Amino acid sequence: MALNFRLAKQNDLQTLALLMNQAYRSQTGQSWTNEAEIVAGPRITQTQLQESLLLQNFELWVLEDHQQNESSIWGCIGLTINYDTAEIGSFCVDPFLQNMGLGRKLLNFAENYITQAHADIKWLDMYVLNVRAELISFYERCGYVKSERIEDYPIDANVGIPLVELHLIHLRKSIAALV
Repeated sequence: MALNFRLAKQNDLQTLALLMNQAYRSQTGQSWTNEAEIVAGPRITQTQLQESLLLQNFELWVLEDHQQNESSIWGCIGLTINYDTAEIGSFCVDPFLQNMGLGRKLLNFAENYITQAHADIKWLDMYVLNVRAELISFYERCGYVKSERIEDYPIDANVGIPLVELHLIHLRKSIAALV
C-alpha cells in the first residue's frame, strides 16, 4: 500500500459522494459504520459536497492508495475550523476496506494535521448518533470524551430521515492530549 493524504478536488466529488453513501447507507463489504437500519435516504449528495468545499473554514481530506500512476480513494475526513475548535465530520472508509486500521490512520492524520497547521485550535469536536455505541466506543478509545451536549438530529441538513428516535452525542478531545 502506498497511502497518501491530500485535499479533495472537484473531480473527486462524485466518487466521494458514492463512497460516503456506501459506507453509511448500504450494507456492503465489512462495514461497521452502516446506518441503513436507522436512517433512510442518502447521507450526502455531490451538490452538498460541492457546497461544503466552497466554505472557507472547511477542508475535506482524502486517503488514497497510489500505485503505478493510478489512485483509488479509500476514505475521507472533513475538518471544519471554528475559532479554537475543529469539528470532525464527513469521515468514512470504503466498506470493503474497513477493519484494516484505515479509519484510525485517517483520524491520526487529521489530529496531527490540526496540531501542525492550526495553532489556535484547542479542541477537536465530533457528533455521533446516540445509537452508534460501537462508534462512540471507538472514539473513546481514541481519547475522545462525551460531553453533556446533546443535539437534535439535523433533519434540515438533508442527510437522511431517521427510522428510529435519534439525537447526536457530542464528543471532544483536547489538543493538549496530543502534544
